[in-house]
Amino acid sequence: MKTTTTKDFDYFRKEVSYWIPKLNLQNYGIIFVHMELEQKESMAWVDVSLENKTATFGLSTDWSWLKPDRYHLSKNAFHECCELMLYKLDNSLTEFYSYKYVDEMRHEVIRALESVLFEPYWFNNNKNKGRRKRGR
Repeated sequence: MKTTTTKDFDYFRKEVSYWIPKLNLQNYGIIFVHMELEQKESMAWVDVSLENKTATFGLSTDWSWLKPDRYHLSKNAFHECCELMLYKLDNSLTEFYSYKYVDEMRHEVIRALESVLFEPYWFNNNKNKGRRKRGR
């Protein structure tokens, strides 16, 4: 079984904390948890309480089908921040459309945001890691 470590959790928290102000989500109280989920297919999640203005970001300890690495931890952190950003819209749309339809639309938007925001961020911050710079 592949599991996330405390170091992985700290990195996930750091990445969520990076994206919160970038996506203008500072008006939520942020809580972090690191635990095994009943739904085994989720690597990370966010639970939102509009009433309490809190967002609980969770990182699953069980990544049974994927080895945790910085790229996937960072991408999951970004993805869950996008889920929080779209939560009110998602919550409103489910009054008129099926949950499945709204979920598909939300993930189309998140995939677009991953392409235009996350991937350039990841590339720019990691392009020279593990490589020697010329002239040294």
